[in-house]
Amino acid sequence: GAFGEVLLARRRRGESREGERGWDDGREVSDGAAALVALKKVPMKSSKNVPKACFREIQSLKQIDHPNVIKLYDVYADGTDIVLVFDYMPTDLGKVLAAATAPLGEGRCRGWARQLCAALAACHAAGLLHRDVKPANLLLGPQGQLKLADFGLARVHSQDGVRGGSYSHQCMTRWYRAPELLYGARRYGPAVDLWGAGMVLVETLALRPLLPGLSDIDQLRRTVELRGTPDLGDWPEAADLPDYAKIHFDPCPPRPLAPLLPGVSRGLVALAEELLALAPARRPTADQAVARLGALGPAAALAHLCPPPPAAPGP
Repeated sequence: GAFGEVLLARRRRGESREGERGWDDGREVSDGAAALVALKKVPMKSSKNVPKACFREIQSLKQIDHPNVIKLYDVYADGTDIVLVFDYMPTDLGKVLAAATAPLGEGRCRGWARQLCAALAACHAAGLLHRDVKPANLLLGPQGQLKLADFGLARVHSQDGVRGGSYSHQCMTRWYRAPELLYGARRYGPAVDLWGAGMVLVETLALRPLLPGLSDIDQLRRTVELRGTPDLGDWPEAADLPDYAKIHFDPCPPRPLAPLLPGVSRGLVALAEELLALAPARRPTADQAVARLGALGPAAALAHLCPPPPAAPGP
């Protein structure tokens, strides 16, 4: 995990002692819990303060119950650690992409993208921005189901900006960071997550990151070279971003994505280009993306790309 050690555990069945919980040592758990679970152990640096990323993850996942969002079953203290009990998922999309030696097929990529956008729709409906969409945070189950995980950077969002102040622009892993963040935006919305979804979609289709920037300025340069110089007629808010007037590149037109995605249907390429629109207002919402992906066709079978779950650990 981004801020803790992740271990595999099994749910014990049988008698439990009063007041105890339910993971790996005979403690009782709810009937909804899986037979295998992942335990994320987060070291406490202070006995009084929970690490910020851990607190954000707990608070975020309490607000969401969706099949494409990782399930948080329990939280408890273990000595100087806090332990979070999650669904067990055998792999993640990043590992699947790294191991792939041939194209994964449009149907599979479309299926993953639809599940991701469904998860984001649930987050946004709950008033949350995930702010770290990337393949490594998209966990995959043995039947190919995708679950959005790692809410350590998640923040509450309101329509008029940010409750209680402004956001940091240093969120989202660099390769998946939206252009408004690269220009230093402090107030932004769900569109940053949809940019990340577009980057993930293209990466699954091309089997390589679309914009692997070496630094923040290189990331912005690559973004502008691909998507074109920002047009203030299309994106007037860009002029107000903190770093917009400080950073200049040679003017360039947008490049089409189709040559980078040979064999991919025009409809899916068009959706990827919309998700990667420079202007946040031009990107579809997560709900709109789910509908578009569903209209493009059914998802292909995903199960054989994921390893089966391991045997549960013994006593």
